[in-house]
Amino acid sequence: MQSDPDWPPLTMYYEMTSTMGDVEEGTLKYKLSYHSKDHWREDIIAAPPLVSPVGTFVLQGRYEIVRDGLLVQYDPNSGNVHTAVLEGGTGPMPGLGNISPMPLERLKRIYGREPVAVDTGARVCFRDVCEEDARGWSFDLKQQHVYADDLRGIPIRLDTLDITEVLVNDVRQPYRGQ
Repeated sequence: MQSDPDWPPLTMYYEMTSTMGDVEEGTLKYKLSYHSKDHWREDIIAAPPLVSPVGTFVLQGRYEIVRDGLLVQYDPNSGNVHTAVLEGGTGPMPGLGNISPMPLERLKRIYGREPVAVDTGARVCFRDVCEEDARGWSFDLKQQHVYADDLRGIPIRLDTLDITEVLVNDVRQPYRGQ
């Protein structure tokens, strides 16, 4: 039986615009420290205060950890840490569930087409070899989902997340297409 795909350890920085109702509140900046699907940490490293009718909330400093069958969440407003046991030992995926391993060959089967090369504004490093404005592969026509030139399907653009930098602790496995 083939195991589910996974990425090598990596660090990813991304941004997302937060909204409350119809009002855009600002940009949240995240850092993902990823070791495996069952061992990762996602931090909000920068965020404006979130102003609402009931008060002002701080999101910077908030984090979520998945490790050893537990989900740990920290709320900087209350200072509380919430810990939950994960059913089956598998937890949510980071990036509001948007960031998960999906090999390029599987994406090719899902979309039913060859990918096209796309330029991005992301910085991508494999071990110590870095590429500014990294070129990636996209399968969708609007190019909202772009993946690093690596067989493991590491995202460098997703429609809801602006990925600015990916540091992969492994060598690149380039995609060559068919």
